Amino acid sequence: MRQLIFKLGRLNSVIVITVVSILLSVILTLVVTSVTQGNENIFPAIFVSIIIPLIVAPLTSWPLIGLLFKIDGLEKEMRRLATYDSLTGVLTRQAFLHDTMNDIAFCEREQMLFCILALDLDKFKNINDDNIIK
Repeated sequence: MRQLIFKLGRLNSVIVITVVSILLSVILTLVVTSVTQGNENIFPAIFVSIIIPLIVAPLTSWPLIGLLFKIDGLEKEMRRLATYDSLTGVLTRQAFLHDTMNDIAFCEREQMLFCILALDLDKFKNINDDNIIK
C-alpha cells in the first residue's frame, strides 16, 4: 500500500481514497436501507453517504499521507547518515564491511576473483584536521 501511495503521489492518493470512501459508503447505505426500509426515500441517504466521505476523507487522508511522505524522507536521510561519513562522504566502516561481505559472497558464488586495494596516507589526520578548521 505504501509503495502504491508513493507511486500515485499525495494528491492522487487522496483522490483515490476519497472515491473509494464514497463508493463504500454508497454501497453500505444501499445495503442497509434496502434491508431495513426498502427503497423508499433512499435518495437523501445516498446524498448524505456521498457528502460525508467527500468532506471527511480528504481532511483526514491529506495530513496522514503527508506524514507518510515525511517519514519516508526521514528514513532515507537516516539511512544515508548511517551509511556514509558526513566529513569524507565515503562509506562508514560498518557499511563498507557489509558491502564487502556481499561482494565476497557474490564472487565466491560466481567463482570470480576478488581484490581490495588499501592506501595508507601518512599524517592523514593532520590533513583532515586542517580541512575542518578552514
